[in-house]
Amino acid sequence: MEVLKQPGIPEFGCLTLLPTPTDMSLAQKWHPDHYDGEEKKKAEKMFIDIAAAKEVLTDDVY
Repeated sequence: MEVLKQPGIPEFGCLTLLPTPTDMSLAQKWHPDHYDGEEKKKAEKMFIDIAAAKEVLTDDVY
């Protein structure tokens, strides 16, 4: 996450968090379609965790 302080963007404590291209590359890296077997289960969990984190960080409620 990129740490910025900008007007109009919700702040969490003293930091403002914005999604970056790195977040998208993590989602692409852990997409379950790229894995088989046990690795696919691990990838599914990571993919869901990444999506949940993105949802929390981009939520407009503050």
